[in-house]
Amino acid sequence: MIVRLACPAAVALAAPSFEYGILKDDAVLYSDAGLSRAITTLPSSYFVILIGFNGSAYRVSYLDIDGYLSAAAIEPVDYEPKYKYASAGFTVTNDGQSANVRSSPDHTQNNIVTTLESGARGLYYGTVKGTSLIPEVGDLWYYVRYSSEPYLYGYIYKSQITAETIPANIIERVEPPAEPQEPTDFVSYIIIAALTIPALVIMLFVFKKPSSSPRNRNPRT
Repeated sequence: MIVRLACPAAVALAAPSFEYGILKDDAVLYSDAGLSRAITTLPSSYFVILIGFNGSAYRVSYLDIDGYLSAAAIEPVDYEPKYKYASAGFTVTNDGQSANVRSSPDHTQNNIVTTLESGARGLYYGTVKGTSLIPEVGDLWYYVRYSSEPYLYGYIYKSQITAETIPANIIERVEPPAEPQEPTDFVSYIIIAALTIPALVIMLFVFKKPSSSPRNRNPRT
């Protein structure tokens, strides 16, 4: 089985100035701060959470994976985005055959971690270049998540799946809660009147002088 790719913990990173960053075109997520081991591309116009910064690369989190991105691949933003991550699925459509999931995008290695049957579905994050399983198809592999929790990840060759198109993101901000507004003078008068009038009525009732009993007008017989 393949588990989530972990980033080295020994790299010292400064806290970034902003919490989120928007992805530019051709943003590549790496497993190391030196940006030498590519995991996958990430879709432009979506967002990552910025965890740390070493001057040239950001440590980031995207959906349920993490890694490093070049500072040139991200534009930090000073707001929380409403729609942060893409959600694109794939289906195994390998001419009715199963598809191998590998721990790296290289079919020449002994790195098969599981096999998905035709019609199996999952989620993909992006693509990365690897070996050419079929020369006329090219060297692109999809980085995928193929299980429910605990999540498992791996690579599937491009020709063996049908991948949903990732649409451009809709950029909207999460609006902060509205500040409580001070009541206007008119509203203040209404509130004062609503509190005062009942009190006056109660006071009149309590302190009202009782009327004397009426005299008997009929003479005694």
